Amino acid sequence: MFKSIGSNWIFSLAVIVSSYFLTPFYVQSLGTEGYGVWLLITSTTGLLGLLLLGAPMASIRFISRHLAEGDQAGVNRIVGSCTGFYVMMGGATTVLGAGLFAAFSHYEIPAAVRADAYLAYAVVIVQIALGFVAQVPLAIMSAHQDFVLRNRVLKSGLLLRTALVFWWLTQHDSLTLLALALLVGQCFEMASAWLLVHRRYPGTRISLRDFDWGALRGVFSFSIFVMLVNIGGQLSFHTDSIVIGGVLGVGQIAYYSIGNSLAQYLMQLVLGISMVVMPLATRLHTQRREEELLAVLLKWTKITFLLIAMATTYLLVFGPSFLGWWIGPGFEGPTGAVLRILAVAHLIFLPVRGVAFPILMGIGKPRAPAIAFLLTGVANVGASIILGRMFGLPGIALGTALPNIAFAAYVFVLACRATRARVWESLLYIVPRVLGVAIPVLGALLWLRAELHPQGLLSLAAAGLLTVGLFALGAYTFIYRDDRYVDIHRVTARLLDRVPGLRALQARPLG
Repeated sequence: MFKSIGSNWIFSLAVIVSSYFLTPFYVQSLGTEGYGVWLLITSTTGLLGLLLLGAPMASIRFISRHLAEGDQAGVNRIVGSCTGFYVMMGGATTVLGAGLFAAFSHYEIPAAVRADAYLAYAVVIVQIALGFVAQVPLAIMSAHQDFVLRNRVLKSGLLLRTALVFWWLTQHDSLTLLALALLVGQCFEMASAWLLVHRRYPGTRISLRDFDWGALRGVFSFSIFVMLVNIGGQLSFHTDSIVIGGVLGVGQIAYYSIGNSLAQYLMQLVLGISMVVMPLATRLHTQRREEELLAVLLKWTKITFLLIAMATTYLLVFGPSFLGWWIGPGFEGPTGAVLRILAVAHLIFLPVRGVAFPILMGIGKPRAPAIAFLLTGVANVGASIILGRMFGLPGIALGTALPNIAFAAYVFVLACRATRARVWESLLYIVPRVLGVAIPVLGALLWLRAELHPQGLLSLAAAGLLTVGLFALGAYTFIYRDDRYVDIHRVTARLLDRVPGLRALQARPLG
């Protein structure tokens, strides 16, 4: 499990590094308004992703179950049925995309980029349609717990997209070229993944001949709830640009989005855990290994809480300064306030989203968390409109934060009940020791900022390394001391063994 999650984290880190360089490049190449228009395109067309109806996550669960039962014919039925469904939905995307264009064109897009924006919108529609079919081989790899191979494919596509964006936008500042770079990367990922699945899993076929309406109905019986989750996620995290464009103006979108992007990077790291937890929970539940399922809930929720606490502590103190250095001084104030609000909310939301939520989905109890996430998204939009008009960009952030915190509390209780864990005892295991380290580290960083005023890249990076070091020391000496699920000494020894030459150096006699 550590290997799979580590592979997901490496890919997430690659995405973060790519975004680190691309985001200021977008702002410089396209301008604040041009970049805001691009974010508006992605927010509007992102609604089309809901046409997947939750089938990718559902297909992973059903393929995982058939693999645990040794039913290869069942695997092929699910794969063929989902492939046929994605082909149909890809066609529907072009039709509905034309309908959404009316809403997109309603915004006051600057005349200088209007024609370019309309063409870029059309290219993005094509990319989304092809992306549906690309889900099939990725789901097969995930169900086999082959995340290392899956992430190699995704990293190759990411590298190609990033290179094309820098190359093409350097030649000509165009939203259409940006969209074409994403489309080419999508095609490369899809072709590579299909070829690798054919070679690595010879018993698995990706063929429309295996299409079965009965199997597809079984997938839909679960995926309808995943669709509610996707709608809730779309409302919670991908409609802020639309709300800001309507309430505060297109020019304010970039200021919110850049602060939100740092918070979303934390979500990418957590989803790296979630993608492994759900098929694992399905397998453990199918094989009736309930004690191990409980251990997954408590162990990985605590690990996730520790990681997010470390990131949140740094972002609360130095996040705005980093934004000012990364993008420009004008982003430090308004964007920094957004970042701080979202970081605090994610400290509570992300550990539940990353572990408790996929466990409930994996064991076949999706109804309550799915409906709760949908209501969270609805509350997010409503609260963002109201609070945005009252407090501006910080109000938009609060409109996202408060519903997510309420969702996290509710779903954690559901997961504890499903795994027969006591809520209060679980919280005592997860929270106090992590906060016992986070609060002193927060105080130390506040003192460091007040005394030394770190501003440049080297000083901000040094503060980040100090944060990691203090949390690592706290984890070794306090958080995981006598832990029932994590042997910190064994974990440390294994990590040291992975450092080339370190063990040999330790074993070499002095003198």
